[in-house]
This record gives sequence, C-alpha cells and structure tokens, in this order.
Amino acid sequence: DPVAGSDGSASVSGEAVVGQTLTASVTDPDGVESGSETYQWYSDGAAISGATSVTYTLSQSEGGGMVSVVVRYTDSAGLRETVESAALSVQAAFALSATYVHALVDGASCEIAPVAADGSLTDALGSGTTSNGVVSFGSLVPVDGAALITCSGGTYVDEASSIVLDAPLTRAVVDVIGDALFTVSPLTEIAAALAAQAGDLN
Repeated sequence: DPVAGSDGSASVSGEAVVGQTLTASVTDPDGVESGSETYQWYSDGAAISGATSVTYTLSQSEGGGMVSVVVRYTDSAGLRETVESAALSVQAAFALSATYVHALVDGASCEIAPVAADGSLTDALGSGTTSNGVVSFGSLVPVDGAALITCSGGTYVDEASSIVLDAPLTRAVVDVIGDALFTVSPLTEIAAALAAQAGDLN
C-alpha cells in the first residue's frame, strides 16, 4: 500500500531553450487529486510573474539562467503537498539577421552555426535566403557567443559596370550577445579565412 504523506516529485519536460514551452508534471505514490494542482515557475530562484499554469514558454529574460517549477497539490490521502522540480539551465536564443554585401546580394543562402570553445564549427541552427541583401535566420536562434555566418549563391549588380555578377562564398565570424543585425562582406570573409586557416574560428 502507498505510504500516507509520502512526498511526490515534480518534473519538467520540453526543450530548455528561449522561445520553447516547458510542461510541468507531478507524481505521488499516494496518487494526485486531479484538479488540485497549482503551479509557480521560478527563474534563478525568483517567482516569474504570471507564470502559474502547467506550461511556461521561456522568454529572453530567462536565457542563460535556471528555471524550475513548484507544484502544490492534494494527494489521494488528503494531504496537501508542495514539491519543486530540479532547475533546468536555459539556452539563450536571439532574433538574428544579416546584411550580405558585395553590393546588396539577392537570393543567397545563408546559415548561422555556433563556434565551439575549441574553435571548431558545429551544426547550423538557423538559415534563410537574402532579399535585397538582408536575411533573417528565423524568429529565435539558440546561439549565445561566437558563431559563423556563411552565405553562398545569389547575385548582385556591380556598382562600377552595372553587370549582374554571381556572389562568391562569403563568411563572417560574429559574437552573439543579443538580438543583432550582422554584416557579411568581403572584409569579414578575409577575417574568417585567416581564422579558418589558423584552425581556430574564435
């Protein structure tokens, strides 16, 4: 038989990335009275205002911090219980875009990939196509720190001759610390090529 008053436990499911939604759940050896649960989400130990439902969508202010949930409920033995989940580390994510210039490049495919601590490249986390030179990498990109933007394809009008030219592969090493519009240009490609040659994109 379940032990009366035994402690339950709270857990959180979902991807701990800014913009994603987490879901709380509670289990108790005595059973949980359905509908008796109340929730409060916390960021770095402080209650998040208004975050009192079973789900919580992570905002930019939680990026880089720790999030947990406290669940209060009545177990099937009639006892009121309070349990807290383990704290999850939240991956920051930002609204990122870039302007790709030789002149403004149209129709280029661009992607952004984090650079690991050892200077190596990881998988791309956002991509898009330039229009009038500008590309957006999606609503929120889970990149925090050094990253490499790579643009390939596309065309631009040469300012001197008015001839339409194919744009060469062009890269930029950037430091992501918030929402940003970066520039990808022949100058950033020179810097990226030198860093790649040295074997450390950082």
